[in-house]
Amino acid sequence: MKNRIALAFALALVPAAACAETWMVVEGADGKVKGAWTVNVAGAAINGAAAMKNERGMAVTYKVAGDNQNGNYVIQRIQPSDGVACTYVGKAAGPKAINGTAKCGRDSAQWSAVKTN
Repeated sequence: MKNRIALAFALALVPAAACAETWMVVEGADGKVKGAWTVNVAGAAINGAAAMKNERGMAVTYKVAGDNQNGNYVIQRIQPSDGVACTYVGKAAGPKAINGTAKCGRDSAQWSAVKTN
């Protein structure tokens, strides 16, 4: 019995394995900035890459990194191909959706993501 309890305790301390997810992302009030984020989620940590199209239809790529604390998301846009760094702040809107604000420099816009898997 002691061995089972020790094993259960040890397993509880092991970090969660990363889980790959695809998020369909839309930015802006008009929803013209769209694309997909492919993220790895390990515990609260979120890391991945984005392939988006801006409002002019041009491809934009970047990395994302952030975390989720009890349904509150803060994610940074890192190494953007267009040179525009952003911070995404959002709240879970159900089990597969996130709604919030993208802050890029002095500009703010609506931001949403839907987890497809």
